[in-house]
Amino acid sequence: MTALERARAQQAYLQSLVSQYEEIASSGVPVSNSSTVNPVDTMRAELTRLQNERADLLARYTSKYPDVVKIDQQIKETLALEAAANKVSVSGKDDSAKDASDQAKPTVRDSAVAQLKSQLKSNQIEIDNDVADQKDIQSRIERLQGQLNLTPVRQQQLADLERNYEQSKKNYDDLLAKENDSELATSLIKRQQGERFRIIDQPSLPTKPASPARIKVSLVGLAAGLGIGLGLAFFVEARDHSLRSEQDLRQAFAFPLILGVPLLLSHGEERKRARLVALEWMCGILMCVLLGATEFYVYWRS
Repeated sequence: MTALERARAQQAYLQSLVSQYEEIASSGVPVSNSSTVNPVDTMRAELTRLQNERADLLARYTSKYPDVVKIDQQIKETLALEAAANKVSVSGKDDSAKDASDQAKPTVRDSAVAQLKSQLKSNQIEIDNDVADQKDIQSRIERLQGQLNLTPVRQQQLADLERNYEQSKKNYDDLLAKENDSELATSLIKRQQGERFRIIDQPSLPTKPASPARIKVSLVGLAAGLGIGLGLAFFVEARDHSLRSEQDLRQAFAFPLILGVPLLLSHGEERKRARLVALEWMCGILMCVLLGATEFYVYWRS
């Protein structure tokens, strides 16, 4: 749209130049009214505008960009028209020139007008091309807009396709698994090993540990402790050669017993002996309690 507006503005400008040249040609001299625009000044203004536009384009693009090349061509044409206009202006202001110069004016004007009309034709072609491009772009915009409007429908279709694909893939996997089972069964039959192994019950964790058997270990430890204790007691008793009774005395000596001396203990020895007996009973009871608690704890953890 910008290119089309620029081309139309240039067309209006060229048409104004053609009308001015035709007015000059009809009068034979330049029109000096203040309301008439000087063609040279108009061309200079157009040249300045084109140069400014070219500078703006060069700030964004290179010199080989199509718009820059097009403006360069327009600047060349404008410079040529400006030179022709300068010749026409100088020839119109020269009142003392000869008749040969007066006869040469229409030729210069006709050449400038021909150039302007040629540029008008190329400008019209450019306008037609821009209009065609605009229609083509508009049709492409409408087509793309129509495709965008179909996006929800395509999304729904894609979702249906994906759902059907997942279902088909699941069926394919089931059929493939059956095919593999069939091939395995056929292979086993060919090898005369038609047994089919299937897992009927999945393995599970045991409800209680398989080892160690804590109860057995505890009972063995208890029996070993009792045996070791009895053995130690028998060993100590065997090494003790004290005489504790009349029978021991008779066995130790062959002569008959003449006098028997009873055991005489002082009060301190009696208290000490009583404390030792009480301590022995307490230790025995405590050991039994600890042993029972240990056995119960081991049984509860197992």
